[in-house]
Amino acid sequence: MARLQDHYAQLWILLALLALVLALGFRAARWRQTSSVRGLEEWGLGGRSFGPVLSWFLVSGDLYTAYTFVALPALVFAVGAVGFFAVPFAAIVLPLGYLALTRMWSIAHVHGLVTPADFVGGR
Repeated sequence: MARLQDHYAQLWILLALLALVLALGFRAARWRQTSSVRGLEEWGLGGRSFGPVLSWFLVSGDLYTAYTFVALPALVFAVGAVGFFAVPFAAIVLPLGYLALTRMWSIAHVHGLVTPADFVGGR
């Protein structure tokens, strides 16, 4: 069984990296502030300045990575080979969802809606 004294080097490295990340985070918060409105739209949607192509890559990268490396192996482990239905399902259904969400995004952009609740309330 390891004693605490055996791990002082690892503890100091962890604390130094934590301090570095915190300092970089606080510095980045003040790095490129714009004169535009600093509201929820700017914080949550990047000021709507990403555009559809970059947004598609960001959402796809997040969704497919989490789905592929977390949810899908857990499903296959839980139910066996039947879980492999999810692979063609993701390849076919998710791009169709992006078509519907593109229209939703354009309506939300015109009316200044930020959340899905805003969209439902506005419709």
